[in-house]
Amino acid sequence: MNATPTNYKNKPLGRRARVGAILMSGVVALGIAVSGAPTAALAGQATSGYKTYSVGGVSYKNRAVVNTNISAACTHSAYAVGLAYPTSKSVAAGWIGIEVKLFRSNGAVAKSSGWQYNPKTVAQNTPFNPETASACDATAYYAQAATVGWTGTKYSSGYLTYRSPNQNS
Repeated sequence: MNATPTNYKNKPLGRRARVGAILMSGVVALGIAVSGAPTAALAGQATSGYKTYSVGGVSYKNRAVVNTNISAACTHSAYAVGLAYPTSKSVAAGWIGIEVKLFRSNGAVAKSSGWQYNPKTVAQNTPFNPETASACDATAYYAQAATVGWTGTKYSSGYLTYRSPNQNS
């Protein structure tokens, strides 16, 4: 059997083509080796749509995200992120509050961030995005958050994000 690489017409490749094929196979092998490094990989993400609201003359949008991960410590982990963006102007420290929760698909709360408030100024269209700790179960999860805004004298009532779709861990 002939070990010389051939083209699509089954003719032997020239020296330049053989060298190129060898180099490309090396690049592919290197890419596989690098991507196979033992690091956490994002296995999946489910994101809710944006909801808009206004508090104290500032417009905001919010959303919830559930991320699932694969790691050496936990092969089925998930965590939730709540995001609130001031869309009309920057806001000072303490103007945005978020509590994000990670739910199992049956509605049971798996993790909660507790109420967190932005510790520094948040620029216009930049998210304040606290997250929960990770849960380590092989199940489906979703995320939902409540956000509040400073009115100038007190915090507003909570504005719930839309619920994210379920994401399997």
